[in-house]
Amino acid sequence: AVRALRELRRQGFLIVIISNQSGIGRGYMTRRQADNVHKRVISLLANSGVEIDDACYCPHAPEDGCKCRKPSPEMLFEAARKFNIDLSRSFMIGDRDVDIETGRNAGCRTLCLRSAENPTAGSIMADHESGDWEGLVRYILDNASTEKTDAL
Repeated sequence: AVRALRELRRQGFLIVIISNQSGIGRGYMTRRQADNVHKRVISLLANSGVEIDDACYCPHAPEDGCKCRKPSPEMLFEAARKFNIDLSRSFMIGDRDVDIETGRNAGCRTLCLRSAENPTAGSIMADHESGDWEGLVRYILDNASTEKTDAL
């Protein structure tokens, strides 16, 4: 992932991480603990040469019925407003159906990272699927318009 994200940054893409962190809403962890994990991930990526433009998460449990939890596109809409992103020219990368559904709901092109660890992904068809990050990057670079696009 580091090599792929570094290449996307080198090509001028913005990188925004969005995730559901229902462990907060379920009481498994505090918001502070989740924030520390997020900061650590961003720090590890930065130390590997990957600058992340933004990272946000939904802290709610699934039963809370919030408007930000994936597959709601709200976190993508927020990033689009913040960075003036055209979601129709952006790519949502994920390894779960909820990620693909989120990207579709926001009007993004969707990419599914297939893996042996997540064999159930794929009931919702992505625009492209690959078993490795390199395949996803190739697809993005081959299909990005000449204008600025973004990876989310």
